[in-house]
Amino acid sequence: MNRFHIYGLGSALIDTEIDVTDEALANWHIDKGLLALIDANRLSMLFDAFKDNLVSSRKKTGSPTCNALIAASHFGATTYFSGRVADDADGELFLNELSSAKVQYDHQKEFDEGDTGHGLIFITPNGDRTINVHLGVNDSISPDDIDEDVLTNSDWIYIEGFLCASNNGLLTAKKGLAIAKDNDTKIALSLCDPGVVENYRDQLLELLEPTVDLIFCNQQEALRFSQTDNVNEAISNLKNYTKQLVITLGQDGALIINSEHEIIEVPSFKAEAIDTHGAGDMFAGSYLSAIAQGADTITAGTIASRASAQVTTQYGPRLKHKQHSAILSELNIRL
Repeated sequence: MNRFHIYGLGSALIDTEIDVTDEALANWHIDKGLLALIDANRLSMLFDAFKDNLVSSRKKTGSPTCNALIAASHFGATTYFSGRVADDADGELFLNELSSAKVQYDHQKEFDEGDTGHGLIFITPNGDRTINVHLGVNDSISPDDIDEDVLTNSDWIYIEGFLCASNNGLLTAKKGLAIAKDNDTKIALSLCDPGVVENYRDQLLELLEPTVDLIFCNQQEALRFSQTDNVNEAISNLKNYTKQLVITLGQDGALIINSEHEIIEVPSFKAEAIDTHGAGDMFAGSYLSAIAQGADTITAGTIASRASAQVTTQYGPRLKHKQHSAILSELNIRL
């Protein structure tokens, strides 16, 4: 069994990005900035309503874990994904894109009946993103989907908080955490989205008990989770659940709070943002890739900050493969 740097457990989604105005979101009763679950009928209605507003890439492999793993792989980490796709064109697209990025998965697993999950990513003129998700077969994810042999031979497990959106997802995440703890696999958890924190805070707390090794979140997620409007109070609260905390601050870089409770400021990089979708996933994947390969926190944070700034300058949650090596060359860093 090969050893992996990162084992990812999460949803399998195909994303479609849509340019939209704030007024259009309001007209369709879509809460700006918050992730929401929708059924297949609502998905079809929104597709039809915004069919003339699609950005250049109609469909792209998505989900927080997938985006992070692809970034990690392009920066040199060995990665593995566990999740569910259906026996449809979207499921085939999802797995093909994982293979292209050298993210491994269970090739022997049978496809599920039903629909592969789909995310509609609404991009407003200021570059902010709002996500509506139809879970599809993700709703039936099971602890049996975890490849225990791979997980026990991985340095890290990366789990997205979005798994809390379904009972099956929560049970699967708990199983993954239990296996990781029993085998000294380090645990990284992403809070994912303000809407996830808003709607599933109690479930997130179940995943964080008693502690994990690393939490990723942005400032809004940190504040909502900690039920405060003060960043320092949020840091104090979140540190109760993790050995290391990373809070991204958009164009202001990020904060890393290490196991000694030291606050390390990660430098920011200027960028003309047109689409912030995937910036947090890019940061998490880049950072985790770097530390899994032996980089220190400030080096990992610098790579992640640069990569996440870059991804906001284009549509879509990921960079091209060659852009990752260009970032390392620009920063004069080798992993």
